[in-house]
Amino acid sequence: MELKNCRNCKKIFNYITGEPLCPKCRDYMEDKFQEVKQYITDNPRENITEVAEACDVSVTQIKRWVRAERLSFTEDSLVGLECERCGKMVHSGRFCKEC
Repeated sequence: MELKNCRNCKKIFNYITGEPLCPKCRDYMEDKFQEVKQYITDNPRENITEVAEACDVSVTQIKRWVRAERLSFTEDSLVGLECERCGKMVHSGRFCKEC
């Protein structure tokens, strides 16, 4: 184990693996993740900014969840990220199917 400062609240905690968040902030972010996931299910045509505002989460955090393949969007969704290699729109992960 190593000591790290929480990325969110800056408190020191015993870091093992994963995101550098203390247990309290990790639980909070998991609750937010579930809220965003449900919101996307209920509102599939919302864009990423609308999702972020409705759930009080940053666009950056939503992009992290998509890149980590925790969140994905339907093919007809307005939400997408660029493939890190070719720039084509992807709805989950870091790369498109071709890359």
